Amino acid sequence: MDFIKRAGLYLRQKIGRTALITLVMSAIMIFVLAPVSSYKALLFKQRIALKIRQVRRLL
Repeated sequence: MDFIKRAGLYLRQKIGRTALITLVMSAIMIFVLAPVSSYKALLFKQRIALKIRQVRRLL
């Protein structure tokens, strides 16, 4: 019976560790990828604004 109890504790520990690692990695990805994607969006908007200015000059 003791080995079943230890096996259950081991599995619970593994699940907890996996959940913790998943949360930490998700937080890291959010804090790293969010500024990168917003920077790319900013560059895209600047390109569009530049093209609109060029078109307005031609008209």
